Formats: sequence, structure tokens, C-alpha cells
Amino acid sequence: ASPQVAGAAALVLDAVPSYTPAQVRAYLVYRATTGRVADRKGAPNRLLFIPGPPAPPRIATSVTLPKAQVGTPYSVRLSLVAGRRGSWRVSAGALPAGLGLSTAGLISGTPSAATAARKVTVTFTDYVPQSVSRTFSLTVAGA
Repeated sequence: ASPQVAGAAALVLDAVPSYTPAQVRAYLVYRATTGRVADRKGAPNRLLFIPGPPAPPRIATSVTLPKAQVGTPYSVRLSLVAGRRGSWRVSAGALPAGLGLSTAGLISGTPSAATAARKVTVTFTDYVPQSVSRTFSLTVAGA
């Protein structure tokens, strides 16, 4: 039963990350079904209710990223429609030379070469795991 309870607690914490352990416990106990466990041998007569996973993540950032310029520091944070714990990665294509994507969704660096609109696909994966991808266009202007 411990893995199920841990999974249920993780779902609760994803929905309300500010909950304390006591609040997570209270949430799970309040929603548990009573009177359904037979031959309980001293265990509480409660059947765990596991909330469903959250809706899939959705990317909020526009498909056309702000233009970068050679030799000028660049920084754009990718964002979701609703906050979610997880990580970002480049899943297809490549960012222009000098730029990188952090797992927190920050595209940053100093572009080293001009490029026409470069297409790069990034994927966000949350803890469930549910993933969402979007192809972005990024242009780097010459100095």
C-alpha cells in the first residue's frame, strides 16, 4: 500500500505544492472511503481515494521567440499555461550557436553567428509523466 499512498501524495502535492505533510495527510484521509475494508486486523477502515492526474501541461510561450543578436546576451523563459513541476529539453533541431536550454525552461547565452529563422522543438515533461512539445522559431540578427 505504501507505493499507492506515495503516488497519491505526489498527485496532491502537484495540485497544491504549498501543502505541508500534515495537510496532504488530511486531504487523503478526508477523501478516503470508509466501511469498505474487510478483515482489517487493526488497520484503519479506510480505502484510499487517489485523485486523477492533472490535465496535460500546455505551453504558453508564443511559437515565434524574440529575435536575438550576435554578441548580445539573450534570455527567454519558456512558460506553461499553468505552473507545473517538470523539466524542459530540446527534442528536435538545435538552438543557434551560443544558446542553450536549461531544464527550468530558460533559453540563454550569447549567440555567436547570425541565422535565419531556426526551428527548434522543445518538450516539457512533468512528474506524471505527461509531455507537451512545441516548435519555436528563433532568428539571430548579425552584429
